[in-house]
Amino acid sequence: STVSLPSVSTPSTASPIPFGLKDGRMVRVQEVATGLACGCKCPACGHPLVAKAKDSRCRRPHFAHYRDAECRAGFETAVHKGAKQLIADRLRLCLPEWDGEVDLPNPPRLNDALGSSHFGRRVEFPPEHVVLSSAILEQSRGDYIPDVTAWDCTGELLIEIRVSHAVEE
Repeated sequence: STVSLPSVSTPSTASPIPFGLKDGRMVRVQEVATGLACGCKCPACGHPLVAKAKDSRCRRPHFAHYRDAECRAGFETAVHKGAKQLIADRLRLCLPEWDGEVDLPNPPRLNDALGSSHFGRRVEFPPEHVVLSSAILEQSRGDYIPDVTAWDCTGELLIEIRVSHAVEE
């Protein structure tokens, strides 16, 4: 089965929150009782959430803070944590196509001390659906902690989930 994530837009303080935190797991509105009875907390600030529009035909089901909270990170944190949990739970992933980018040109190029350019071998990765054998969330790799470390039939994958802010160097 497929779970579609909501489209990402610039959230405001009152942005609907797509996932709530309950008993250490991210849950959708459809999985819990409506209103405050859902027992969920905001994954960013920890304040209680209310489950809304569970059975609505006009509005998308979502969570909102129970009382006005000055939480600007609820939407982004919920999408980020929800995506990590989906990968770990489902052990499936669609790897995007890669054909080079500004910071990683394809083929790679290096200038030596004399100013001569040396080009490496062109590498292309088509989009691919992979089945993972296992996945671990936020496993430290020294000075770097990827969101998900996963393994497929070809080896280890280090996965970063980007909602709206890129990872720093």
